[in-house]
Amino acid sequence: MDSFQSLHADNAGIAASAATARLIAAYEKTLQQYLPAPATVCIALSGGMDSAALLHIALKFRRRWPVTACHVNHGISPYADKWEAFCRRLCAAHALPLQVFRAPAAAHRDTVSEEWARRARLQAFMQIKRPLIIAQHADAQAVTVVVRLSRGSGVGVIAAMKSGTHRARF
Repeated sequence: MDSFQSLHADNAGIAASAATARLIAAYEKTLQQYLPAPATVCIALSGGMDSAALLHIALKFRRRWPVTACHVNHGISPYADKWEAFCRRLCAAHALPLQVFRAPAAAHRDTVSEEWARRARLQAFMQIKRPLIIAQHADAQAVTVVVRLSRGSGVGVIAAMKSGTHRARF
């Protein structure tokens, strides 16, 4: 590695560290604003990078805000069971309780869609009796807008997911 590549790698690492520090600070600030310690939080764990990163951030504050996790296995993807197994291993490695909800798509072959999966997640999330924290990346926001546009929604409906006291943005 030449000096230019080394410098570029160092700068990328610094930028990633700064972004991580901002995420950690935003997480703490949001919990301080909405949840008095020691409220237990539940992290919605899909098995993807976003939710796994969110879980790792939550672990930094687990003494003030104890952490649990939940996972919804829709059975839609051929990887669904592998994602569930990953979530089980990740939670076991950190001695975290994990609640798994199963919404098998095979039982609903005629109605399986992204909308069906969203509703299955919502039904599972409604069973969580503590504050639930969900990681949403910019692509998920964009997909929400595109889906709403494709349905012919008006200007007032096409907005992406809104933040609020029940859903804070980082």
